[in-house]
Amino acid sequence: MDVQEAIRRAVRRHNLLPKGSKVIVAVSGGADSMALAQGLIALRDQKTLDIELTAATLDHGLRGAEGAADAAYVLEQCQLWNVHCVTGYADTRALAQSRRMGIEEAARFARYTFLAKTAEAIGAGIIATAHHANDQAETVLMRLLRGTGIAGLAGMGMEAPMPYAPQYRVIRPLLNATRQQIEAYNTAQGITPRHDSSNDDESYTRNYLRQTLLPEIETRFPGAARALAQLAESAAVDDAFIEAALNDQALRHAKQSTDQISMNRQRFKQLDPALQRRFVRHAARASGMSEEIGHEHILAGVELLNTGETGATAEFPGGLTARLTREDVVIGHRR
Repeated sequence: MDVQEAIRRAVRRHNLLPKGSKVIVAVSGGADSMALAQGLIALRDQKTLDIELTAATLDHGLRGAEGAADAAYVLEQCQLWNVHCVTGYADTRALAQSRRMGIEEAARFARYTFLAKTAEAIGAGIIATAHHANDQAETVLMRLLRGTGIAGLAGMGMEAPMPYAPQYRVIRPLLNATRQQIEAYNTAQGITPRHDSSNDDESYTRNYLRQTLLPEIETRFPGAARALAQLAESAAVDDAFIEAALNDQALRHAKQSTDQISMNRQRFKQLDPALQRRFVRHAARASGMSEEIGHEHILAGVELLNTGETGATAEFPGGLTARLTREDVVIGHRR
């Protein structure tokens, strides 16, 4: 399966690009995004996809002349491919300092902010990014090592609201394509991508996973990256099922305000343990918890809500509590 076929299948199976869609394709100059851009352009030109396509590339201001040269390269290639290209520049270090972010987070914020502004300017609602199966494997592996549940194992979806600007939709048409397939496609198409030297810095967690850990795992367990990506796909299906059950069996019977959620104690006890845990997680997030609730807090909350006496309380980070009244379980800020 080459890149064009991977895009075509993803678009068809997941309805990623309705006819007449205005689409931004994010292009860095690297192998993955260049393959995605060329594949979308080819499918557009073949009339396989009925889309209006615009490329967008951002110099994050982190690599001096090298970053500027990458942006110039993307612009030149887009002119050869007959697709409009919007370029941008961000002072990521200044942004990181002003917003008290790490460099990786600030670069991500700058990138999505730029893509949102570009989409707004041309009236596009969809942004295509070049995340692929190996990226998915790295995401799942990183979450496994840090601790996660089924929702975390689901990794990235084929589509999702765009970070920092959820009114736009991000699609990932290459999510089932491997890095090897992408590299083979670039060779066949005569594409010579740019190399981002910052990707060699293994002080960044994802670079370490990509450059060292995952290749070592693949050496011992060939096909591990593909297996991790398949795990993500299976987990996404299971997670969607659990979310639907949560809505049907729990949330529609709950009472919710801006800072807490409550449910009848007996109804909570009758829920499957998987839904009890999911309810606690959902309620903490919906009540304004700024960070992801940890596994131990979820277990402590579920235990208290099942076995505690009226008035019993479990403390969560951020000032939230799980507590029992005479009739209800209540999760949120204490009033």
